[in-house]
Amino acid sequence: MQACELHFRIMPPGLMAEVGWNGRKDKEFLGDAERAFDVFVTIDRKIAFENDLPRF
Repeated sequence: MQACELHFRIMPPGLMAEVGWNGRKDKEFLGDAERAFDVFVTIDRKIAFENDLPRF
């Protein structure tokens, strides 16, 4: 068992298309991502500037 498994609920990582969010706008999936995942990782450098992230 990896160390992160001791601290976080384990959920397989998924790409936008794999979890059915492909083509959705940021504001449409951020709430869903907050409910579905403990950690959200993105390569979108502008997401913090384009959205009100403290709200999520």
